[in-house]
Amino acid sequence: MAVDINLIRESYLFILAPVFLTSDVGKLSIINSHITFASEDVNADVFEEKTNRAIALLTAFNLVNTNPLNLVFDSSILGNVSKARKKIDNIESEFGYSNTTNATSKDLLTGNFSSNKFGIAYLQLLESCKIFSGFIIWV
Repeated sequence: MAVDINLIRESYLFILAPVFLTSDVGKLSIINSHITFASEDVNADVFEEKTNRAIALLTAFNLVNTNPLNLVFDSSILGNVSKARKKIDNIESEFGYSNTTNATSKDLLTGNFSSNKFGIAYLQLLESCKIFSGFIIWV
């Protein structure tokens, strides 16, 4: 999928995460790279028309966690892990991760997303895009 980096950066990332708003060419290059990386991890078949928002949220999540721009984040960005944990546990169980799953793989799959508000928002967006399948039997 070809990604319009400028569209995602200007129309999504800088709106959802104004802390990253910059005109510094070096910082924009770092942000663009993170957008490219995030776009490779977001499945357009799952997010459909919300794909650009998902890419922006995943980019913001990664930028906060790796902090290549050397920004100082306040507590509103770092999120409240205890409030998010219940939601993440629910998502894990809906995707079939059981309590017997080894802790390392579980953390890699979902636990890390609770480290900041962009990861939590990404998981909530993912949950809202879940495909519901079913059938009706007429009697």
